[in-house]
Order: sequence, then C-alpha cells, then structure tokens
Amino acid sequence: METSNEQRPTIKHRSLKCHSDSDSGKDEIYRQHRNRNNEAVERCRKRKAEQAERIKGRIEDLERQNEKLSGYIEAQKQEIIRMQKNCEELREMIAPHIINKSLGIHDI
Repeated sequence: METSNEQRPTIKHRSLKCHSDSDSGKDEIYRQHRNRNNEAVERCRKRKAEQAERIKGRIEDLERQNEKLSGYIEAQKQEIIRMQKNCEELREMIAPHIINKSLGIHDI
C-alpha cells in the first residue's frame, strides 16, 4: 500500500502541473484576445479620426461655397435694384410722351 500512497503525490503533482500549463495557455489566449481587441480599438479610433477630418474638410468646403453663393446673391440683389431704378427712369422718360400722344400733342 505504501507504493500506491507514494504514487498519489506524483499523480497530484502531475495534475497540478497540467493545471498550471492549462492556466498559462489560458493566459496566452487571454493576452492574444486582449491584443486583438486593443488593435481593433486602435483601428476604430483611427477610422473615427479620419472620418472626423473628412467631415471637417467637408464643412470647410461648404462654408467656402456658402460665402461664394452669398456673394452671388448680394450681386444679384444689387442688379435687381439697378434694374428697378432703370425701369423707374424709363417710366419717367416715357410717361410724358405717352400723355402728350394721348392728348394729341406731338414733339418737335
């Protein structure tokens, strides 16, 4: 019986060693998963930063376009005012001729 008792510690030692190897394997798997997750997080941060830069660039483009269009709109407003003044001047110039014509007065 003593031989079987002597063997038991050896078996226990082997099972502890296997358990220890199993833990180190699990630790390695955990490290690999953690590293992959960290890399995925870094890729995601990089994509988000690139996306933010693209959005920032697009906003700047739109602001430039807005300024340009605002300039065009202002120029169109000025053109409308100029044309309205021209119409008023023409009415003032033409109105006496029309009145005179209707009264039968001819210009010399």
